[in-house]
Amino acid sequence: MAEQQIGLLGALFAGMRSDPRLAQEMRRILRRDEAAMTDEPLRKAIRQGEQLKPRAAELFAEVAPAVIVHRIVIAGEPCDEPFVEHLVDDILLPLLRGH
Repeated sequence: MAEQQIGLLGALFAGMRSDPRLAQEMRRILRRDEAAMTDEPLRKAIRQGEQLKPRAAELFAEVAPAVIVHRIVIAGEPCDEPFVEHLVDDILLPLLRGH
């Protein structure tokens, strides 16, 4: 999610509340993008021997975008490589581990 897309996404999310067709299409797109966002990081974690909780992909897809949007919109900070590493290593992997 690029920083410049946040304003557009905000407008689309607001529009979803009053336009059922827009909401349906946006949810379809978001589900598609959710799968693309979660597949590689979770495969990598499994290859590295991580034992992940059942439904880890769903939890990852809920938490990661929320943290990224918070970082960009609320905190006003960039979503740069050091932050993404922190998000994965310090937040997501501990949350998703099965033990």
